[in-house]
Amino acid sequence: MRIDGDVADVINKSKNDFYEKYEYLKPDIEKSWLEEKVDNACEWCKEHWKEILITVTIVIGAVLAIAMVTSVSKLANFGTSNQLLINIPRTFEFTSGLSGLFSLNGSIINWLKEK
Repeated sequence: MRIDGDVADVINKSKNDFYEKYEYLKPDIEKSWLEEKVDNACEWCKEHWKEILITVTIVIGAVLAIAMVTSVSKLANFGTSNQLLINIPRTFEFTSGLSGLFSLNGSIINWLKEK
């Protein structure tokens, strides 16, 4: 009885060591609940990587656009003529930066759709 228990312990240790080294060979019946969920999430991400990348690109573009708008929001208060001369180039920088950002965003999305 003691020998059977010792052999079972050795076999389980060897099995666990093997699955630690070669995790991808572990059968579903041996996996814990969490391991199954992580595997399912990884598979879903592999299948939907384009949509994930498009969403991330759009969110980053929106955040950058909002940051640009808020940084130039002082343009509404031109004030004196000296401030007007300073703010005119800023307005052009803002609009060209914003259009460039949307152009880059659109290029990335089109490239992803082609893939």
